[in-house]
Parts: sequence; structure tokens; C-alpha cells
Amino acid sequence: MTVKLSDWVFQFVAGLGVKHVFELTGGGAMHLNDSLGACKGLEYICTLHEQAAAMGAESYAKVANDIAVCLVTTGPGGTNALTGVAGAWLDSTPMLVATPQNTTLVIPRRRRTNTLRILREPMSIVWPSGRDFW
Repeated sequence: MTVKLSDWVFQFVAGLGVKHVFELTGGGAMHLNDSLGACKGLEYICTLHEQAAAMGAESYAKVANDIAVCLVTTGPGGTNALTGVAGAWLDSTPMLVATPQNTTLVIPRRRRTNTLRILREPMSIVWPSGRDFW
């Protein structure tokens, strides 16, 4: 039996006992958005900005004594969530942020150099090297 990866991700999250996921939908995350909506046992809470999704997830995790889970879209969506990620890190709140990444195949060849700088994986901003946090 084959399972779509995005379905597996949210089945796994639900299996951890998580009940709520904060999200801002976007075209780059359409498979994850669909899988989240279809996952029994998970309720999604839509926000109007990625920062609100991350901060809402962090606050909810503190009150519910749960893992903070946040789903945002690609590129700038991931970087917009970084303020909430930083807050969770400073308060030692466990947080999972799902943000998909675009492949270079969807970017016109003439724009790849500049666009790839913008779409670089957001985690490289958060964690340039492991020793920065030790």
C-alpha cells in the first residue's frame, strides 16, 4: 500500500498526540494543506499571517502542554514564521514547523540565481551551524 508523504506526515503528528495545527494555507503547501484537512484527529486553525501561526502554535503548546505545530507555505512564508520559532526556542517550547520547498524546476531559468537566494531553506537562517547554539 502506498501512502502520500504529506498524509504520512500528519498521521505521524496525530500519532504523537497532537490535536491542533496552526496554519496559513498557500499554493506551495497545497499537498500538506490537503493532507492536514483530511487527517482524522487533527484540527487546523487558520491564521492570516505566518507569524501569527507560529506564535499561536507556541502559545497553544504552552497552555495545552503539547507540541507546537505550525504549517506555512514556501519561501517567505517560512521566514515570516521565524519570529514565532525564535520565541519558542527562547522559551524551550517544542515546536514543529512544516514549510515545503520549491524545486528549481518551477523557476524560469533566467531567474534562478536571484530566486534561489530568496527560496533558500529557511532553516539555514535559523541554524547556520550547530555550534551556534552550544
